[in-house]
Amino acid sequence: MGTTVSQLLEIPFLQKNLQLVTNCGLSNNVQYVTVMEAPDFHFDGLNEVFILTTLSAHHHSLEEINRVIRELCESGVSAIGIKIGRFVDQIDKSTVAIAQEYNVPMISLNKTVLFREVLSETLSLIADNQRLIITQINDLNR
Repeated sequence: MGTTVSQLLEIPFLQKNLQLVTNCGLSNNVQYVTVMEAPDFHFDGLNEVFILTTLSAHHHSLEEINRVIRELCESGVSAIGIKIGRFVDQIDKSTVAIAQEYNVPMISLNKTVLFREVLSETLSLIADNQRLIITQINDLNR
């Protein structure tokens, strides 16, 4: 039992700075959080990863955005957080439909939020939950 998307969404900092776009996949496990901004981002090894992005490398066309979102979903990501107001002003319904098709939560982040703040808050909770699991395993083995 690790950290779920639902648990991350309970973090007070995130509650103030995000809006849930899709109401699916909230029980998906999250082991890592990373930022996707490079145009040559690799889609392998993303199982149980929460992706943060502004879509800066892909914002020039809706087709490109949808291609990238589909590849992320097919790679097994836990959730996708998109910062709104930097490179995209809204998340298109066709993009939302792709995330729903794959049961991947999509989250819009306030344009003023810093990714380093999201990383700090989410990774702290993930690490705390992992420490708790290790402690429980050690207690069982005693």
